[in-house]
Amino acid sequence: MEVIRSCWRAIESALEEWTDALYPRSCVVCRSYADDGSLCAQHQPAPPSTRNRCLRCARALPEGMGAGMRCAACRRATPAFRGVITLGEYRSYRHRKDSPPAAEGRGGDLGDHEPAPDRKSDSLQGGRTDEVPSSDVLRNLILGLKHGNRREFAQPLGELLARRMLDELENDNSRKNVKRSRSLAECVLVPVPLHRLRKLERGHDQALDLARWISEASGLKLLPVLRRLRATPPQGAPGSVSRRANVHRAFRATRRAGKQLQGKWVLLVDDVLTSGSTASECTRVLKSNGASGATALVLARVGFETG
Repeated sequence: MEVIRSCWRAIESALEEWTDALYPRSCVVCRSYADDGSLCAQHQPAPPSTRNRCLRCARALPEGMGAGMRCAACRRATPAFRGVITLGEYRSYRHRKDSPPAAEGRGGDLGDHEPAPDRKSDSLQGGRTDEVPSSDVLRNLILGLKHGNRREFAQPLGELLARRMLDELENDNSRKNVKRSRSLAECVLVPVPLHRLRKLERGHDQALDLARWISEASGLKLLPVLRRLRATPPQGAPGSVSRRANVHRAFRATRRAGKQLQGKWVLLVDDVLTSGSTASECTRVLKSNGASGATALVLARVGFETG
């Protein structure tokens, strides 16, 4: 039996080398060679900063505050979700000194205060290979996926986030944020849904696309059990209080959610985390339907510099 397995592994390796020779792996952005088959070195998101973050919401902590502490916002009002796993920081135009003020957003609740990208001006939108600052790569990939109809970005971003998630959950220090979950087998993926009208406008649901690729890369079960009851109105760049009011009772669970979620720890998938109001509202709905708790699993956390 072992001989058969060895032969099969050798055949698989040979087939992989043959496929790579015939169809070289290329970057989904610029089509240049990519070692990992999805993103070239120029279009790899920058590694996350080493700055200490809030244990609960991943907000950047002021200098002098040590690791494992909570920010002022979480001390005032603890989010319903427990911890954040993310690829890095989201630097919107309004957080960049060299950029013009942000215009009113298109009405989402996680990062939509930034204007939709201009396909002619953004180097990731039109497939050009202009030099892009490493801190902007993740933001541009997210905007391309979300507003630029670049659904092909979901695969590399989902796979990168799956690897980060598995690394985090295997780390003892990070697992205390999901302390009620004893193993990956007890974790499930739940995407934050778009309202059907916004999905019709964009042509796809970016969180669901990401969750599908994360599920494929990690083997975790995907449960799209949340429904958005109303399309939240555009708010530009609202504060966290107005955001909480905006998403209050905006979600419900499907009829079978209670049975599917019982005792599970949810990894709540979305693109960008800003105030955390949407993640908290979703978590409350999920916990009321039997989930043990939830951790936000997002591509980026808006980089507020103060806590």
